[in-house]
Amino acid sequence: MPARTATIDAAGPQPTPIQVQSLRDLAEQEPEGVYTVTRTYRETKVVLFDAHIDRLEESAALEGIPLELDRSLVRASLRSLIKESGYGDCRMRITIPRDAAEEILIGVEPLPDIPPKIKEQGVRTATVSLSRANPRAKSNAWLGQRGLARQQLPPDVYEGRGYSSMLRGRFWKGSRAISTRIEIAFSRPLKSTC
Repeated sequence: MPARTATIDAAGPQPTPIQVQSLRDLAEQEPEGVYTVTRTYRETKVVLFDAHIDRLEESAALEGIPLELDRSLVRASLRSLIKESGYGDCRMRITIPRDAAEEILIGVEPLPDIPPKIKEQGVRTATVSLSRANPRAKSNAWLGQRGLARQQLPPDVYEGRGYSSMLRGRFWKGSRAISTRIEIAFSRPLKSTC
């Protein structure tokens, strides 16, 4: 199933000419800017949705992107795109373009099933040394660098974990499997919705 994309204007989500198979494909085609990615549960519910939007707004400010975000419009547009897609639980991406912050780009893709082998045995990860110009800003300008690092991982490694000396030796990017398990483990008691 291909990913679904839209831009948001005052009337809600509008179709885009961008046709992609996945959010990873979307990230490669989207304009430079800031973004957030998360997943849904029970179709349109999102753990800590407002925290994702807070981070998106902070990233825009750190990158010098003027942004006046209408959170209720973003929520309604995402909900509409998710329901229209028919995917049920999904991954979603929100991008604020640097040169056109009013043209918010959103995308959704079906949430992939975690293979039983991964659930039972876990995965192998590798530490990758990467540095972003501003580690606090979630800017897509560094995605090319991340893609090159991913290509250099051994074939049996599921995901690289980003490590930067700028963060005093802390990891700033966890593996997909760990992130998925954390989101599942903590999704029930939190009440944020999309």
